[in-house]
Amino acid sequence: MSIISKLVFSLFLFSITTYNFFGQETSISTKFIEDGFLYENVNDFSNPLTSFKENENCIVTDYLGKYIYKIKYKEYEGYVKDQNLIVTESMMDLYFDFEEKQRLKAINEKKNRLKERQEIAKVIESQINNQKEQDSIAKAKEEEQKQIEELKIIREKERKQDSLNNIQLERQKKINSTIKIAKEEEERLKFRNTCHYLINEYDQFYKKQIIITDKYFINQ
Repeated sequence: MSIISKLVFSLFLFSITTYNFFGQETSISTKFIEDGFLYENVNDFSNPLTSFKENENCIVTDYLGKYIYKIKYKEYEGYVKDQNLIVTESMMDLYFDFEEKQRLKAINEKKNRLKERQEIAKVIESQINNQKEQDSIAKAKEEEQKQIEELKIIREKERKQDSLNNIQLERQKKINSTIKIAKEEEERLKFRNTCHYLINEYDQFYKKQIIITDKYFINQ
């Protein structure tokens, strides 16, 4: 066979393998390496679906992880471990493809978890900031109320002091009025008990006597 023919044949085989591998359903021919059992449930290998013999043919349709393959055997479809099968290169491709998908899935899950934690952190930070703002507003209101109350107390003290000052002023006015009345009464009594008289004067300018008093008769 020429080199070109070999190359064309290789490309043909590669195309068939690629089609089977990336098609809607994987179909890889292999054989059982020993006698064993096919299981219906991938998570329960205690109840076998049917048994198989060494060197019997089967079709691998999928790889589920944990070294478990899904196969078609006669009219049955179930799950076996890779230790029961002749593992071909195509089956290894399934294995590596599954592992790569799991790796990408783990990366995406890690990214999603990180994103979720970041979102949670943002929410918590926002809540903390809102709480700080609310606390600040409440503290400002409390301080304002405290100042109002202190102002009310100061004004009340001033009002009481003004009232006291007014009372003292009224008392002082009454005392002053009483003292004034007493002085006036004292002056009146003093005036009554004192002899008052007028005398004649001499006008130096006109050079004459100014008669102010008149003679009047008191008694004998």
